[in-house]
Amino acid sequence: MLKGDTNEKNYTVRPKIIINAVTTKQRSGGGFQIASNFIARTLTDESAEWFYTVSQDFDDACGKMMSETDDGHYFVVPTQPDAKSYLDTRRRLKQIENDVKPDLIYSIVAPSYFSFSQKEIMEHDNAWDTNMTRLAFSTLNLRQKCFFLAKGWLVRRLLRRAYGFFTQSETVKNGIVKATGNERVKVIPNVLPLTFQTIDAERERIWHDTLSIVFVAAPSKHKNLSIIPEVALRLRNEYGLSNFRFIVTIPKENPYSKEFQLSAERLSVEEHIENVGFQTQEQLKALYLRCDIGFFPSVLETFSATLLEYMKFRLPIVATDLPFNREVTLDAALYFEPRNAKQAAEAIARIANDEDLRAQLIDKGLARLRQYDDYEKNYQEKVDFLKQIISENNTNE
Repeated sequence: MLKGDTNEKNYTVRPKIIINAVTTKQRSGGGFQIASNFIARTLTDESAEWFYTVSQDFDDACGKMMSETDDGHYFVVPTQPDAKSYLDTRRRLKQIENDVKPDLIYSIVAPSYFSFSQKEIMEHDNAWDTNMTRLAFSTLNLRQKCFFLAKGWLVRRLLRRAYGFFTQSETVKNGIVKATGNERVKVIPNVLPLTFQTIDAERERIWHDTLSIVFVAAPSKHKNLSIIPEVALRLRNEYGLSNFRFIVTIPKENPYSKEFQLSAERLSVEEHIENVGFQTQEQLKALYLRCDIGFFPSVLETFSATLLEYMKFRLPIVATDLPFNREVTLDAALYFEPRNAKQAAEAIARIANDEDLRAQLIDKGLARLRQYDDYEKNYQEKVDFLKQIISENNTNE
């Protein structure tokens, strides 16, 4: 019998919660950071008995952090979804649930493509599935459009299995309610990743000899990376800038890395673009310190922590003029129409040539960041909601 097992549920003892992170992938965006930060914090939280079902990808990246986890509390399965291992993984998850007898499942990157007997709270922050816009859809080719339509249909069906949800914005909450009919949705805005919160925000405001404009993003269509070569061309030809570079974080093994390089070569701006490849949070700290402007051309987001990271490292921001960006940055950024490379270049040139504007944007960013720098509050709100659901279940039994 595992630690904490009883024949009958006893809610006078610590609740048992399984954190389900079997779909967590290190290079798939913000979901990995949310999972790793939350799981790291649970390791010092004794208010609940935590169990973990995680992907092999998570274990490869964070296994050392989990090395002192009690036996029978930490389980690693092949990263999902994966057709070859799906049936074996499903059986194993069922067995783990039967052995642990949890009070609740928290699927931290959802959906996990598995169903559970116990009630499940899903964290869902993928706007493609519940809040797709015409603008974002128009960035896809025919094959991708078919894929996202089919995937969205499947995901919405899976979401209907959930007892409740976490999400990061009211906009996505409305999308979830519309897609599932479930109004048990807790909105908890994203916060600055835990690893960045000890960085000294009062560091010297350095403006480098080579203007470095960074965009930290995975190479997904909605990130709108394809606009960068044209923006670079306009910065050079129309605004007279020569000593600058865009820094992007496209994994070198990703097929889009070559495509992106070719698009830069076609416009003869390859000397103004540097791809540093995938960056861990530790590597990002060093990267941000050598950059001057944070660029964010995405056309579809839920709530991007990248904007918070830009603010933390005192980078004035140039972003698409879309609600999900304005909700986070307000007047701490210059905005441009999503497909307008000329406007984007103009905004960057304004910042490059106006020291007072840079200082104003940095100060506004630091002020705005105070709304999003309390990770402990974010964590506790999630835990309180999970315990509230457990308490309601106990009352109704």
